[in-house]
Amino acid sequence: MRANIGKTILGAIRERQNLFVSRQTLVEKIVINPENMEASEVRVRIGLQSLLIKARKEVILSAGTINSPQILMLSGIGPEEHLKQHNISVIKNLAVGENLQDHLFFTGFSVKLDLNALLPRDPIDTVYEYFKHRTGLLSTTGIASFLSFINTKKDSNVPNVSYRHIIFPASDDILLPAVVKAFGMEADVVEALDKANKYDPVMMILPGIVNPKSRGKVLLRSNKIEDMPLIYPGYMTDNGDEDIQSLLDAIR
Repeated sequence: MRANIGKTILGAIRERQNLFVSRQTLVEKIVINPENMEASEVRVRIGLQSLLIKARKEVILSAGTINSPQILMLSGIGPEEHLKQHNISVIKNLAVGENLQDHLFFTGFSVKLDLNALLPRDPIDTVYEYFKHRTGLLSTTGIASFLSFINTKKDSNVPNVSYRHIIFPASDDILLPAVVKAFGMEADVVEALDKANKYDPVMMILPGIVNPKSRGKVLLRSNKIEDMPLIYPGYMTDNGDEDIQSLLDAIR
C-alpha cells in the first residue's frame, strides 16, 4: 500500500512541540561510528552553510528508492570497491544500490472517447476546486484512479501485469502536457495526441509489468551529494525473458 507521508505521519504529529521541519535542507551524509556502527550525527547543508545535527537516539533514513542508497554510500555503507573509487572511507561492505526494481510499462495505446464521456475543464474551475475542496483533477495523478491487475500465466494465481488508464478532457492543456513531458514522448507521438485531443477526450492505456524479474542498480556519480547518482534500470535483463513475455502478453 502506498500512502502520503504528509498525511500518514506528519499530519498526526504536526502539533507536537518537539517536531522541527527544516526546508530547503540537503542531507550530505550520516556520520556513523565504525566501532559500534551507530549513527551519531547527520551532516546537512542549508543554503551555503554545512551543519552537524547530533542524534540522541536514532536516525531514520527515508529518502526514496534512489537517494536512500546514495546517502548510505556517501556515508560509507555500500560496495567496497565502488566506494574506494570515489575516495569514500568504507564503514561496511554491503550491496547497497543493488536489486533496483521498476515497473516497466508501455505507452503506445491511446483511444478517443465520446465527447460526452468527459466535458472539457476550465483551468480556473479546476484550480478553484482543488484549493477549496482538495478534490478534482489537481488532487490526483489520474494514473491510479482507474487501475486493473490481470494474470496472463496459467501456472500462477498472482497478477503479473497491470493496466493504468489516464483520461484527458477535450483540449486538455493541464494534464496532457505534463504527462507527455514526464514520459519523454517523441514529437510525432505528441503531435498525434494533441490532434486527437483537440475536440475529443482521450484515454491513454498503459499496460505494464507488476512483478519484474529484472534487476538494476544505483551507483554514485561522485562523492558529492549534489551530483545525481547513476541509475541503471536493467530493464528486460532477466535470464528467462519473463519480463518481455509478460509485457507482450499485456500489450496483446
